[in-house]
Amino acid sequence: MKPVGDTSYGDSKEKSSPQYSFLIGVSAYINEHYNKLEASGADIVWGKPPPSMGAKLRYELLEAVLQKRS
Repeated sequence: MKPVGDTSYGDSKEKSSPQYSFLIGVSAYINEHYNKLEASGADIVWGKPPPSMGAKLRYELLEAVLQKRS
């Protein structure tokens, strides 16, 4: 039985494109934790409460994801 999340198919030698995680760090103490979250791999760091989702934020997130994929 294959483990959950295993996407390999038998002995196939095909390589799929790499998968990258997109991490958003959120902290109530943004001034204290910003550097630590960024050093831990966060692509974006937000304070609490997170910003409201609108067209501008969706565009910024899309740009950040596309930049990471390139």
